[in-house]
Amino acid sequence: MDANTSIESILNRFNFEHVHDVMVALGWGWGEDSHVPSVEEIKNHAEHLLGQVADAPGAIVDRGGFRAESSPKGWLKLSFVCETATATPLGLALKVLHQLYKGEEEEAKEVDSQAGLRLV
Repeated sequence: MDANTSIESILNRFNFEHVHDVMVALGWGWGEDSHVPSVEEIKNHAEHLLGQVADAPGAIVDRGGFRAESSPKGWLKLSFVCETATATPLGLALKVLHQLYKGEEEEAKEVDSQAGLRLV
């Protein structure tokens, strides 16, 4: 399947109305005026992002809540992401240090213990 066919397939199957509903509910706006984009604007944005990664195997572009990905074998994927979290050792260590800074020693010890960092 060529890139244009893949993009068209994704655009036809992706529920942009749901994305719009989420953006309205969260008051999630784009641009200098922070307007909630129309369904058509959202779809055009997604198409643009897919076009950016289509010819770059392994590429990932995150913008406006969307994540467009191209696998090393050329598969395309489109996601709309409202929130993410990463539990890396560095991220957890920063959380422990921040809690210590705020004087939350017990909370810091709990995170430290659960993560097995042994900072506290």
